[in-house]
Amino acid sequence: TGSVTASNVGGSVTANDPLPGCDAAGFAANGKDIWYSVVVPASGSITVETRSNGDEDLSDTGIEVYSGTCGALESEGCNGDISFDNYFSLLEVEDLTPGETVFIRVWGYNGSAGSFDISAYSEVVPCTIEAPDGDNEQMLEEGQTLADLEVEGTDLTWYSDEDLENEIPDTTIVQDGAVYYVTQTEGDCISEALDILVTLVDPCEGLTAPTGNSEQDFEEGDTLADLDVTGEDLTWYADEDMQTVLPETTLLVDGTTYYVSQSTATCESEVLEITVNLVLGTKGFDNASFTYYPNPVTSVLNMSYTKDMTSVSVYNMLGQEVYAKQLNATTAQLDFSQLAAGTYLVKVTDGNADKTIRIVKR
Repeated sequence: TGSVTASNVGGSVTANDPLPGCDAAGFAANGKDIWYSVVVPASGSITVETRSNGDEDLSDTGIEVYSGTCGALESEGCNGDISFDNYFSLLEVEDLTPGETVFIRVWGYNGSAGSFDISAYSEVVPCTIEAPDGDNEQMLEEGQTLADLEVEGTDLTWYSDEDLENEIPDTTIVQDGAVYYVTQTEGDCISEALDILVTLVDPCEGLTAPTGNSEQDFEEGDTLADLDVTGEDLTWYADEDMQTVLPETTLLVDGTTYYVSQSTATCESEVLEITVNLVLGTKGFDNASFTYYPNPVTSVLNMSYTKDMTSVSVYNMLGQEVYAKQLNATTAQLDFSQLAAGTYLVKVTDGNADKTIRIVKR
């Protein structure tokens, strides 16, 4: 942009260089030139000019700009005189490739040599790039980063301050109530900043327990899947602390309370408590005629019924069958000695109806 003082004194003709495209009188025999290299700015144009600095030995110059490489130079423009009464030079070259290196050649007319002032400059192209596009207020979840904010732009740069002095990476974890600033860059132009106020939200907010009656009736043989519950991605538990998960195929036991939650991708609700009550059908199991003991049991569970019990099955709380036996008798003894301590469901069948009881093994 500013001029510098230069001199072509001591310059000479190089055989491999092309002859100037203008103001070349006497150059082939007595030329004295000097070369400069310049990187083309984003505008793609360069203006080069020479001026007298008072040295009477040099009053007439020529300027030529070349692209390409040494040995394969291509002229982009040449100027001998600014005007009829000003023999220094002024050359404007356009449509160059930004970032490309071009070469500037200066010589004295008809072999003259001395010092002069030279300047190469380009008209500043005003930046018209706008701030990145995005909402000024955005909501994220705990642990998310700047990269999770919805912003459209090129080559984004993030800052923690309005003065754009403290640059931060887009991996920065956002804080609730903080304001962040982001610019975009295109070429040599940097935009104004978009400011974004971040509010952290709880993704589980509004997720309630499933809905359903807290007391429900069932018939013998029904399972958790038969209960009337509304919710998404239901999970059943044997306890209100949500420690023991039950499959929905778990047989219902009269008087038992079950617990069910609903879930989203990242959250689980509180539980709905449901206590179930057995309703006997016309051919239901005769509870009054059925006895069993002891409960809790350590080794043998004794059972008796007024009718033949055709079969018995024992299930753990995961719904897995761990014992089964054909009976066809009014009394039975079940060996629990090999089972691990815990709670089990015992299903007794009389051929027409079922009865499920809860047994604790110690």
